[in-house]
Amino acid sequence: MKKEEQKRISKIRALIARGEVDIKQGKTVPYSPTFMNEVSTYGKLASILGLPIKSEVR
Repeated sequence: MKKEEQKRISKIRALIARGEVDIKQGKTVPYSPTFMNEVSTYGKLASILGLPIKSEVR
């Protein structure tokens, strides 16, 4: 496995661990049509503005 891929996987694992802690602490956002629409709108706007895409979501 390439060094960059290992680095990417390590970062994803750290983010998952952080998410698990948030879940245990009740820091969550329920999925809903409204939430998904907001995420979609933000993603489209970010694309139009040329903002970088985080490597974790590529």
